[in-house]
Amino acid sequence: MAELVGLAADFDEGHGWDGYGIRSCAHWLAINAGTDIWHGMEMVRVGYALRDLPLLAAAFASGELSFDKLRHVTRVAQAADEGLWLEVARHASGSQLVRICRGFEQATQSDVAGDPEAQLARRGLRTWWRSDGMLELFAVLPPEDGAVVLAALEKVQLGPPTNGVGALRGAEGVVVDPAEDPWAARRADALVEVANQWLAGATTGSPPSPRVVVHVDLASLVGNLDGGCRIEDGPALPAAVARRIGCDTELVAIAERDGAPLYVGRSRRTISARQRLALQARDSTCRFPGCGVPAHRTEGHHLQHWADGGKTDLANLVLLCRFHHHRLHDGAFRIVRGPACDLRFETAGGSRIGRGLLPDARSDDDTQPQPPSDHESFPRALDGGAPCDFAYVVEVLAAATAVAGASRASPGP
Repeated sequence: MAELVGLAADFDEGHGWDGYGIRSCAHWLAINAGTDIWHGMEMVRVGYALRDLPLLAAAFASGELSFDKLRHVTRVAQAADEGLWLEVARHASGSQLVRICRGFEQATQSDVAGDPEAQLARRGLRTWWRSDGMLELFAVLPPEDGAVVLAALEKVQLGPPTNGVGALRGAEGVVVDPAEDPWAARRADALVEVANQWLAGATTGSPPSPRVVVHVDLASLVGNLDGGCRIEDGPALPAAVARRIGCDTELVAIAERDGAPLYVGRSRRTISARQRLALQARDSTCRFPGCGVPAHRTEGHHLQHWADGGKTDLANLVLLCRFHHHRLHDGAFRIVRGPACDLRFETAGGSRIGRGLLPDARSDDDTQPQPPSDHESFPRALDGGAPCDFAYVVEVLAAATAVAGASRASPGP
């Protein structure tokens, strides 16, 4: 593991993963080394940190310290005090070390705590569905935003009682809340009520697609040639950018000659709300191999652009996240539709993306760390990070394990 962490940092430093749409070294590791994105990011970070911490690196390589311990201790250890942190990490349990390191960070990062830019950079809201079916949220907000959220929750809590989920009526007609932590439950109910109030006052229906007026030389747009496109009252646009924003935006083309408009073309048909729902159900995530950006955060892309006669129908549409949509129109990779309507992602040189592939520009560079071309024993995603129907997989696995369990329980012949 210590060797793999070091190799991950070397590979990231050389940008051996870069060049055709892979987001990061962690994204590459998710496809080719069997890690998840977060674990890959930690591997790269720890690999860099251990370059300046030889004592901790030696303890990691000898097996004295686990990777989980290294993840936390490398966030606080410096070259001048790594000997002290090495002794702490040796003697503390994994859970104890986590609390020690977190407490140390909180006690010594008061200068960062008051930095508005740092706070803005760290803000975020993360959600995930737990195994018991409940939604869990984790939010990190700057102090002024946090105060607004708390004030809204307090206001709702002090208002008239609402029919909270799970409320029961006792024998004497008194409402009994079964919550294990009544105070926390009231705040949860308040959060739901804030959302309900906002939705009740929001405009119903799907938001319209943004309209962008582009003055365009049609030959430049169709031929993907620069020099003939510009945003109304704005700067010139490369033809590739005009084509990209035309994928999922209402684009009105104004044909001109010597700056004088000749005619205003009809706005092309945008992806309808129903088509969008069908696309999200079909693709579930960004379709680039190994990219897990969920469908609701993606953009629709025309495989055959509407300027080239492509239709706005499901067969000609694919979902891409903003990053990969930009990279596609920049020419970093291409999408080829197969005879069975399957999609193949290729580098500009025609090599298939996925299955341990390196960018074409790096393939002949012996100075960069290169992974082996192929080996069956590697923990590689054999499908190259292709989209997965998770609901189907879970259903099949649940049925298969039930059958296997029943077979094991039943006596043999």
